[in-house]
Amino acid sequence: MARLSAARRKKIPTSKFAIKRSRKYPIDTRRRAAKALGFVGMHGTAAQKRQVQSAVARKYPGMVKTSPTLKGFGRRRAKTTRRRTTRRK
Repeated sequence: MARLSAARRKKIPTSKFAIKRSRKYPIDTRRRAAKALGFVGMHGTAAQKRQVQSAVARKYPGMVKTSPTLKGFGRRRAKTTRRRTTRRK
């Protein structure tokens, strides 16, 4: 899929964006919806995450794996270190 140019983005109707008021995160295709979830996970606020996640879940059921309440959203697992079984020389 080619990059979304400014001209093509302007042609997308407002109803195809996850956050309609500011026209953020286009979800007109499954690929863009997946990217929207990723971008909002990295850069969005908690309210934006909920809004994008619910918009994607409405348009593409089964695509969102977490609950709409975002329980545990953004938590990371603790890193586990592997024990060395042999001695260093």
